[in-house]
Amino acid sequence: MKKITKISMALVMALAVTGSIATTANAAGLTDASGAIWDTSTSSTAVDLGCIAQLTEQLPGASLETLNSACTVTTVIKSKVERVVTQPSGMTRLAANPIYSKSWEIDKIGITYYEISKGKFYYDGNQAWSTKTYRGFTGSHECQAPGSWGVTVVVSVQGCTTSYSSSGASVTDRETYKVSAFVSGFPVYWVYAMSELSNANGSTTARDF
Repeated sequence: MKKITKISMALVMALAVTGSIATTANAAGLTDASGAIWDTSTSSTAVDLGCIAQLTEQLPGASLETLNSACTVTTVIKSKVERVVTQPSGMTRLAANPIYSKSWEIDKIGITYYEISKGKFYYDGNQAWSTKTYRGFTGSHECQAPGSWGVTVVVSVQGCTTSYSSSGASVTDRETYKVSAFVSGFPVYWVYAMSELSNANGSTTARDF
């Protein structure tokens, strides 16, 4: 096991220098393949070091080229902000804090799969919420959303969760998924996680954990 661990670490260190391949940003008004219009969209492609480490333990003899091919992932992050024009009836005492909503989507694109996690959260400067109801509004979180697919691999959701900070000022929507495939003729798997941290001020951060 120590030998495998050393091999894994050597590959991780080698890829740490060249893992990032490209990053692009798109202006407001982007329309994606589904016809949805987003305010912002960013895209980056990199070799996932966690995937490299997982596969190296299962295939210690795999070439760097093989591992790079399996573990290269493009991440596309999209978002759109909307103001909620109509406040819920009976809530006028809270109307001083306007309610906004923000839709988001994280796409993970591997060599033969496309995995989508998406959601919508509301915020008013004090609270941020997605799957719970607050001030008359309920957001959403969906894992392996429509448009997800896999060819020659099986992508299965291992976890789809929503959690809140103790103050309620932030919400985290997370998806953990497993990719099962054959690499160099051997059955292997690797696990990814992606999450969206959303805050009461409307800011969001997409993360790989």
